Parts: sequence; structure tokens; C-alpha cells
Amino acid sequence: MALLDKKSELLPLISESILVHEEQIEPDVEKVRDLIFNKERDDMAYGPEGSFYQRWFRNVSQGKTAVKSWGINNKIFSRQICWKKGSKFDLDNLFSRTVDTSRILPMALADFRIQWYYHPKHLEWIDGHKKPGMADPRALHQMMTLSLMLFPILVMRNMHDYGGADIPIITVNWTSSMLDRAFDHWVKASESEWSDEECQERRMQLQGEFMQEQICIPCFLRVDQHVRALLSDEEVGYVPRFIVFRREDNMIPGRALFSHPSYQPDGKFIDGFPTGCGAPTCTDRDCVVFDFSACRALAETSPMVRKDKLPWKTVRCNFWLCEIKEEEGATEPCTLVRCKKCKEVMYCGQQHQVQNKVYSENIISLPW
Repeated sequence: MALLDKKSELLPLISESILVHEEQIEPDVEKVRDLIFNKERDDMAYGPEGSFYQRWFRNVSQGKTAVKSWGINNKIFSRQICWKKGSKFDLDNLFSRTVDTSRILPMALADFRIQWYYHPKHLEWIDGHKKPGMADPRALHQMMTLSLMLFPILVMRNMHDYGGADIPIITVNWTSSMLDRAFDHWVKASESEWSDEECQERRMQLQGEFMQEQICIPCFLRVDQHVRALLSDEEVGYVPRFIVFRREDNMIPGRALFSHPSYQPDGKFIDGFPTGCGAPTCTDRDCVVFDFSACRALAETSPMVRKDKLPWKTVRCNFWLCEIKEEEGATEPCTLVRCKKCKEVMYCGQQHQVQNKVYSENIISLPW
């Protein structure tokens, strides 16, 4: 493989990546999302307690097991996930607190697109499965893969009010050990303790190690270039809150690289999150689709990550169209008041609380 030129090494551009980009637009994602939710809710094979995912959502949102934490500026001690007791397992009834605005918003309104990235050889393999009368193998492959990872992606995406609508997924043919080493490299590089020369030396070292593996598609240098371009190149059009990595054949669990520590779900919150495919007929004890414990986060002030202009670490009125906010670390008296009904969100005044009363009524469930 030809080495990347010096300019690409220091200032990677998404246009120079060899990975092929395919976008799965919002309506296609919604179809998969709704299909999986309907199956999870209505399949009687799961029993009276519902699917593994239903049980997890219920556990973290209701009763004594509800997971709560302080939001920005320690204004409210509230749940990360809200699901009112007695309401059906539906996106309209599931709410998530955001890390950027401290709002609690319905998952049903958090649309997103999947930005798929493949090595050309992976697409050749997928396209090779096309048969007469068969649906587009790429679309089918994306639908099946998203179906498997839908719930962890929903949890991660719904932690964001702004900036979470584009989710890149990079397909690799790496082992778990290779992913571990790559993630360790990116985290260490984000801490700015290495010079440019040291970074390049360590990239080349990993490249050499990876090329000794039986399969290494794409090579480390190409994936490294692509990851850094996603995080830094303005031409990407967004700064990903996290990048998902998955193996082409799904033989190892997916995982995510978060672009900021606050984007990574807290251990207490995702403790007990189902790791398998969730199928009621699955008897494979080693079935693991996504592994939160293998995820990593880049350093808080990493120069690897381009800063965007989206709202960041503010407490905002929970009426979504309202711009009234309190910045992180603000010391002056706050104009926002706690919701009198659910007591888990803030409003700028009674008018917006009344206009948003449906949210509060769906969130509230005392005792949880």
C-alpha cells in the first residue's frame, strides 16, 4: 500500500479517503426503527415482562432502580430516561435527557441518518449476493445491521439535543484486539502528549502490526486518516458525537468512539444493557451485538476534534423553540424555574410550561 502523503498525515481530508460513503436517510432509518419497536412491543414470545430492551428501559426509568444524576450546573437531579408507568413501549412515550441542553425530549422526534463507510472490497462482497428479483443487497445489508444495533444507537443518539443527527458507521474486518489497539491509539493521540513525529511513528508501528494479521481491511492508516477527517474536516458538514465501528460479518460486537467524554453513557446508566441480539429464540450465551464496555472517549479538549457552533453545555427552557438558557458555570441568578408537574426539567416561565404540558404529563409518574 502506498504511504499517505505528508499533507494527508497532518491535515486529513474526507475527500482523500478511499472508503466508500453511503447514506441511509431519515425515512429509511425510521422504517427500521418502527419495525423493530413494533416487534419488541408486540411479540408475545418475550413474556409478560416484555423484551430484554423493554426490561432495561423500565429498570432505568421507573421505581427505585431509576438512574438519576445531576444535570448541567447541578440544577436538577433527574432521570436519564423517562418512561411513564403504564404507558406502552413506544418512542412517543420514551424521553431522554440531553447532555448539551439538559432538556428531556421525546425519542420519537430525534431523527437521524446513518453515514456508512465501506472499503471497496466490502461492497464487492455485499454486491456479490445480489440475485434476480432480490432487493438491493446494500440496502438490505444496512437494514439488517441497523436492526441489530438499533437500541444502543438510539440510546447514544438521544443524549443529544443538537448535533447527533448524523451517525457514521465504519465497517472493518478487524479483530477485537485490533480495535482495542486502534481505540487506545486515538485516545492517547487526543491527549496531545505526542509530537507530530511521535504520532506518525506510532501510526506506522500500528500499521506494521496490523499488516501481520491474517485479514486487515481496511489497513490502519486508511481508517486512521478517515477517523481524523471525520472529526476535523469542515467538508464533512458535521462533527460526529460518536463513530460506530462494526465488523463486516458482525462476528465481533460493535463499539463506539466518542468525540468527548460527556457523550459516553455513564457506567451506572448502561449497566445491565442487553448485549445480545434480543431475539426471544436466541440461546447463544456468547451472542453480543454491541459492547458499551469496549467504547472509548477522546480527551475533553482534544485538538483532533473540530469545534462546531451548536449549543453546548447549557441549561435551556424545555420548550424546544425557546432560546432562553443558562450557560455552564453561570453565577448570576437563574431565570429558569423547575417544572411544577414533573420536577425534572426547567422552563423560562408558566406560558411555556403550559404549552409543553403534554411532555410533563407523559414524563411524570410518581412514584416512579
